[in-house]
Amino acid sequence: METERMESQDRRLDERSLRDSDRSEMQDPELESDVGDLDLPVSDMETPACIADRYEYICPLGRGAQGKVYLARRLSDNQKVAIKALKVDSVKTWKEYELFRREANVLETLNIDGVAKFYEAPEYLDLDEPGVFIVQEYIEACSLEEMMKSGYRLSIGRVFKLALRLIDILESLHTHVPPIIHRDIKPANILMKPCSNGDYQPYLIDFGAVSNPQVQSGGSTVAGTYGYMPPEQLMGKPTPASDIYALGALLAFLLTGVEPGEMQMTDFHLIIDPYMENIPNAVIATLHAMLEPKSDNRLADYSILRSRFNDYAKNHFGVADHNERMSKYSIVDVKALGQRGNLDLWMELPDAVPRTLPSYLYEVKRNGRYEETPLSKKIFKAQIKNQMTCFNIGFSLFVFLVFILPIGIFGVVSFSVVSVGVGLFMILLFFGLLAGLIYLVYIRGATFKFWKKYDNVS
Repeated sequence: METERMESQDRRLDERSLRDSDRSEMQDPELESDVGDLDLPVSDMETPACIADRYEYICPLGRGAQGKVYLARRLSDNQKVAIKALKVDSVKTWKEYELFRREANVLETLNIDGVAKFYEAPEYLDLDEPGVFIVQEYIEACSLEEMMKSGYRLSIGRVFKLALRLIDILESLHTHVPPIIHRDIKPANILMKPCSNGDYQPYLIDFGAVSNPQVQSGGSTVAGTYGYMPPEQLMGKPTPASDIYALGALLAFLLTGVEPGEMQMTDFHLIIDPYMENIPNAVIATLHAMLEPKSDNRLADYSILRSRFNDYAKNHFGVADHNERMSKYSIVDVKALGQRGNLDLWMELPDAVPRTLPSYLYEVKRNGRYEETPLSKKIFKAQIKNQMTCFNIGFSLFVFLVFILPIGIFGVVSFSVVSVGVGLFMILLFFGLLAGLIYLVYIRGATFKFWKKYDNVS
């Protein structure tokens, strides 16, 4: 109760500071968080004449790669808006303008809860000082990164609720026509707007990675943040599943407080277990599935993710994982050592799923030592017989082809080349050796000496 009360006090303080603050990190990936450090010329603080009849700049919010972002007021209704402005005559290459327009085109097609509303993207290229603008909804909130740096920590329940809302946003982006891959899911790009009920409404910002990738040598396209990028994104071939990987890394950061870039990685697997001692095993298993290096094997099904985190938010751990995994397999009888099926299912079940190995299957511990049970003896005998049968067939074929068959062929040839007596002798020798091989291997079981050592288990 004391922990909850302290967390509630911290949240109220954070909310008050958010309401009193006149600045926020807004819709650009590279905004400088300290607005006071922005040393902008006086001319940049003035509202451009081309939009002065509709908007009025209030203060700068930050500076981005393709322009500056201002908090402004819409004169028609005094509505606060965020305006990203690019002076066309100041760009180093025309590509910067194209990227700016591409970002505007992407935002214009979106109408998603959790993404700042797009109002307009006016451009004035015929003026002495040409400029282009992106006008969006102003979200009065601070970023998740700022909250974490201030010492605020989300409760595990709120992390699950945040995951559900981000899953909804990503599903809307990925099912958009054409699909939109964000490519830079991280705490700095999530604004946490306080709600009247004490909760937070997350907003996904920074769509610059969609339209402003960094082109590396060799022509590969890379966009994103280290620690949140899966291998295919590092190769310049992102898919919608790449955003799921980034979401998994984000959740791992929120649950542990450790940046994914600071965690160890083995064969592209992010090692999160050492930092999650107090996290339910079912949650860890889900994060592992979301952080799978191979995109084809990654858990990127929105319905499954939504179902799991909805259960986790209700403190239901393990049941959903168990049912989903069980549906992928069919239980089969174990007939041979190493047979695929049951063991694979066993190994993939999360630790939270209760299960026991039947004591009668292999061995039981009695009087301080392990003893075989009748069923385990029967299974062991069947395994040995199967192995010895395969060996007998191979051994018989080898002896027949290498030794016996040549004698038979020589005997047939001897009838016409050497003499009838030699040929008859070789034919009789051929059948004698063949009969002896069958007798020794399949009747006397001469090759079963290894098996005889275990005959006492019958």
